[in-house]
Amino acid sequence: MGLVDFCFSGADLSNEITLIFVTDLKPSQVVARKYNPTSQTYATITEAVISQTTYQNKAALQVKYSIRDNGPLDTNPITGEVADPIGLGLADVAVPNTGISK
Repeated sequence: MGLVDFCFSGADLSNEITLIFVTDLKPSQVVARKYNPTSQTYATITEAVISQTTYQNKAALQVKYSIRDNGPLDTNPITGEVADPIGLGLADVAVPNTGISK
């Protein structure tokens, strides 16, 4: 369904991330997927919580999860800087977990 590649400075050791994806899909139909551009691998973020919401009066999904600065989801090795490409994938598609690695 596409990736959101975001970054931010001034990261704490642990940071709660909330993303909104405008879609008619239901939470049971999707999974949060992490992409690592360095290793070109994908993995499901199993601790992500996906719930229904609205955004500008449109159906949407909200994805919440935590990311640790320099942890396995952070692709930026600089302390205090976080980069995290993430997207939603369809849950019924048999996509492999190729791993989260740096």
